[in-house]
Amino acid sequence: MRLEQSIDCPDCGTPIAIETRALMEGASFACGTCGAEISMAGRAGESWGAAQAKFAALKADMLKAGEGEA
Repeated sequence: MRLEQSIDCPDCGTPIAIETRALMEGASFACGTCGAEISMAGRAGESWGAAQAKFAALKADMLKAGEGEA
């Protein structure tokens, strides 16, 4: 699933198209007007990755538990 959104450039206000997942995984996106770049700060991407992994494990556990009820 692609989660495309836009963020206004902090320098000139032009919308910068971003892919949320790519941003969270450490990608940076540049403004087509002034060249300013947007990226996640420091360890925020790592935190998101860990949360995503925990969610995937929880989802798998719930699906497995649901199969036992059928």
